[in-house]
Amino acid sequence: MPTTYSLHYTIGGEYNLGRNWVASVGYQGSLTKNQTQHYNLYNPGAAQGYALNPVVHGITYYANDGHGRFNALLLELKHPFGNQFTLDTQYRLSHAMDSGSNAYAGGFYQWDMNTNSGTADFDSWHAFKLFGTYSPTIFSGDRSSMEKLLGGWTISGILNAQSGFPWTPLCNFQGAQNVSLFKDDGTPCLNLANQTGCKIHDPVYNFGPGSGGSSGNAGTNTMLPAAYLGGFNPNYGSNQTVDAKASFQDPNVPLGTLFDCLFANPGPGLCPNGQQPFGGLPSYPGVKGNSFYGPGYFSVDATLSKSFGLPNIKGI
Repeated sequence: MPTTYSLHYTIGGEYNLGRNWVASVGYQGSLTKNQTQHYNLYNPGAAQGYALNPVVHGITYYANDGHGRFNALLLELKHPFGNQFTLDTQYRLSHAMDSGSNAYAGGFYQWDMNTNSGTADFDSWHAFKLFGTYSPTIFSGDRSSMEKLLGGWTISGILNAQSGFPWTPLCNFQGAQNVSLFKDDGTPCLNLANQTGCKIHDPVYNFGPGSGGSSGNAGTNTMLPAAYLGGFNPNYGSNQTVDAKASFQDPNVPLGTLFDCLFANPGPGLCPNGQQPFGGLPSYPGVKGNSFYGPGYFSVDATLSKSFGLPNIKGI
């Protein structure tokens, strides 16, 4: 298995604009290769039509086939106002992308691993910072000893403003739990050996009612919407629940084939129609992961500090 590694690179420069104004511009980036991903190897294999093993129901696979990258423009302007006040402002324009933002991440559409690539969970396009310090000299000259006792005050403050983090809209999906109660002829489906006609809503293949399948075996019970229909307007300033069903189209999830029926000479009681091909794949995601952004962040902090010194005492 290839080793995960990252390359980091940066370049920058600064220019004195005169009158103690200093501007700087820089670039910072990174590239990660062989990032670990977690998925059921049967899912991309089934999508390619590969034959599965009848005695192996799934392969939990950890592969170093992921990637990530980060790019940022860094701007800064700073200026000391005399010896007492200093002001500094910084701005970052950046974007981070990867195939999974946590260790052993798994995708929401594992029949095509290319869909994993997208905006990272920790991505934030804009970050602004303004901070300064003010250290006044209250006593000077012959009264410098008073400055050590009563002076030495420093006031500092910082303002932070940052755009929000991304999130992913998902459609709840229970896979093999979504089983019709009866066949079209009225035969009960639950706990039935012959499930043909029972409409087990787990795509590609399944192991029977309540037993999981291609999606459950992949470790996910959610799927990406088939399309964004527009009109979603979240109110991040409220704690009320927003109903977004009208803004997203649910994915089409074809009926999966019973796992035992994928292979030659299955039992006629279980598979009366003999060997069957894979069921259809769910509709391709029409919405990428992390395509929506949450509320921004704003804060102001200030500190007041005092330094003490001992006055000079002349010896006799």
